[in-house]
Amino acid sequence: MARTYKIKFKEFDKDEEQVLEVKTNDIHFTVEQIGRNRHIESMDVKEVVYYTEEHNNDILGPNGNLGV
Repeated sequence: MARTYKIKFKEFDKDEEQVLEVKTNDIHFTVEQIGRNRHIESMDVKEVVYYTEEHNNDILGPNGNLGV
């Protein structure tokens, strides 16, 4: 199952960071391909988790993911 990731990276010769939102099965391969022909100064990868009905059945209840 493909997961959604937010990839934020900054190239050496650019002033601004770029943000990509990708859906992939293999994040390691995707990160490798992004950095293939670029000179990356920094890169941050985070998985994006969307709210689903599964959270309602969590042990903490429907508001557990909110910290309530």
